[in-house]
Formats: sequence, C-alpha cells, structure tokens
Amino acid sequence: MKSLLTSILVALACIQGFTTTWTITSPGFTFSPATLTIQEGDSVMFTIDLIHAVREVSQVTWENSGTTQLPGGFNLPSGSGLLVPAQLAVGTHYYVCVPHAAMGMKGIIIVEQTTTSTKPVLQPSSLSISPNPGNGIFQLKLAEIAVREPLQLQVFDLTGREVFRLKDINTAEPLIDISAFDKGTYILLIRNKDLRFTEKLIVQ
Repeated sequence: MKSLLTSILVALACIQGFTTTWTITSPGFTFSPATLTIQEGDSVMFTIDLIHAVREVSQVTWENSGTTQLPGGFNLPSGSGLLVPAQLAVGTHYYVCVPHAAMGMKGIIIVEQTTTSTKPVLQPSSLSISPNPGNGIFQLKLAEIAVREPLQLQVFDLTGREVFRLKDINTAEPLIDISAFDKGTYILLIRNKDLRFTEKLIVQ
C-alpha cells in the first residue's frame, strides 16, 4: 500500500502545476469534506482508511444508501486513490463507501465548468490513438499545435496508480506500451503549460 501511495504522490507532484488536486479524508465513518466543489480539469485524491472503498453511484442509489455502481462511474476498491479529470465530468458525482453506505458514509463531488480560463483544451480531433481498444501498445498522433511546447504524458489505472509516463515529449507520434499490465480501462493525461487532454485507453 505504501508503494501505491508513493506512486500517487509522485504523479500528483508532476501534474499539480497544471491543475488543482483536492483531498478527501475519512475521519471515522464519514468523508471530509462530504460535499466538494471543484473546477473542470481538477483532480481528487482520496486519502482514506483501508476499511473503506469508494464507488460512484446514481443519485437515486445514493439517496437510498445503496452501493450499485453507476455504469462507467469511478471505483476505488482499495480505498485511497486518485480521480483524474477524465473521471470527473462536469456535473454532480454521487459516491458511497461500499462497506458503510448503510451507515450513511457517502459524499458528493460537484464539478463546475471552467469559463474563465484562457488556456485551450485539446479537442478529440487533435489526437488519434490506434488501436483503441488494443493489446496495450498504443500509437498516438498529435496535432502540430500540441507539440509546440514539450508535453508530459501519464497513464493511470482506475485506482489512481501511475503505470506509464513520458516527459518532455516533442514528437507528434509518441508510443505508449502498457501491455504488461492487466486488461481493463486506463486514463491517459497529456499536458503542457498551455494545453491538456484526457482520454480512456482500453486494454483487451
């Protein structure tokens, strides 16, 4: 567990210059803060006890203190973990502690759309990934605007563990190789001082 947290903290140190990372803790059998409002593009770090597991649910499930996962929602079965921007779309995210939802251990993350930022965001047309889904080796092709300044590329699994990183990218066609890791969904982050992009990678 210590190595997992170390990996997450290293990842946070690399990306915190580009976005705000908020922290949610677990004093007793509650989440603190229970309601968190963030901006689009921010990340959320859960630093909670091992007896807790975070799962995103629908509003109805949340109101009934249920634990059925929202399709496509985030899930941190090991407790502590990082939620990156690709997992936090604009809107309200309802989540519970799976073992303790019936005790009322649940929270809300509200993601507000950023309207004042002048920094451009990479559009889907600025990046192609092939094949995706794939076997874990992904060829990226970036638009010219994306590589005018060196980029940083990171891949996280859904618990927030960093599994791949490239720094100071100045090529339009970087290669990602996460074929040694388990099948499933991963989160790709590409950033520099002016641009950001998040996308899902699926390893079959």
